[in-house]
Amino acid sequence: MYSDFSNIELAELIDITKYKRLSVETAEALRYTKSLVDKADTIHYCGSLLSFDSKGNLVSANFCRERFCPMCQRRKALRTYGEICRLWEVMQAEYSFVHLVLTIKNVNGRELPDTINHLFKCSSKMFKIPRFKQGVKGVLRCLEVSYNADNNTYHPHLHCLCAVRKSYFTSRYYLKHEELREMWAMSIKADYAPQISVKKCDDGAIAEVAKYCVKPLALDLPTDGRARVLDVLNFALKGRRMLQSYGVVRETARALKIDFDGDCEDIPNDGAKSYFCYDYAQNLYTEC
Repeated sequence: MYSDFSNIELAELIDITKYKRLSVETAEALRYTKSLVDKADTIHYCGSLLSFDSKGNLVSANFCRERFCPMCQRRKALRTYGEICRLWEVMQAEYSFVHLVLTIKNVNGRELPDTINHLFKCSSKMFKIPRFKQGVKGVLRCLEVSYNADNNTYHPHLHCLCAVRKSYFTSRYYLKHEELREMWAMSIKADYAPQISVKKCDDGAIAEVAKYCVKPLALDLPTDGRARVLDVLNFALKGRRMLQSYGVVRETARALKIDFDGDCEDIPNDGAKSYFCYDYAQNLYTEC
């Protein structure tokens, strides 16, 4: 069935199949939600038709572009990953990057929207501290929310790719872990010592960090539990910008005409040679 495809191209189809199966599972969970029932069919049929050119490149598909669709999250993640790598390639001659993770205590679902607001406000405040600005010249801030099924809490946190001068690590502007931690505690007005992580990104790690910041949502939960979590996340994340840029990162992104909030462009329906339909009974794509 896939004899005309190379191993790399076949791997692409297999990867799409994995996310298509997750989309079907997500659609089933949406039927039990309070706020996303109307999205269930849209996500269920997302990516049910695919076409490839003679080289195995995807040239047409019926994607839905919904935020909680694993198929479209995957596509958005790949696009954002490419844009971050392009940004880094332009900036690496003058800047190095540091991966800074800012965390806060886990909260329940009712507290999540206000906690995310607090995270955004306080991180923006931290980025304006003179001592921070002396060392860090730009930031790409990425929001991630994970779920802890053991105690039914949510963990919103920020992955920050920080652009620093090449001389930063040996200069007087270098920010040690404990200093950054104190800045963060002061910014969120914490009565506890919040956890942070800070690591230098070498040439290979920057790509991994970029992918990690935009990884698709994964919920290893039964249908009813997934529905409950999706309702909470929908209420907390609706209309939010998941990635924001500051300083030289924003300036470079604008110069390169990178829009982290933009939707993926439609795939041009050119040169289609092979067509695949998703067989919902077998949970795989078959040539049609």
